[in-house]
Amino acid sequence: MATHDLRLAERIAHQVAFLEDGEIVEQGPPDRMFRHPSDPRTVRFVRTLTGT
Repeated sequence: MATHDLRLAERIAHQVAFLEDGEIVEQGPPDRMFRHPSDPRTVRFVRTLTGT
């Protein structure tokens, strides 16, 4: 499933992936991906959606 709804993804997914230009940039469990992403591109993306 593809979504920009982080709350939905966090509730239902066991694993999530951040893709950019068809390439997987980072993947892992939702807790880590949304709270402690390691790739700067993932950090920027999460911030645009959460406003943090």
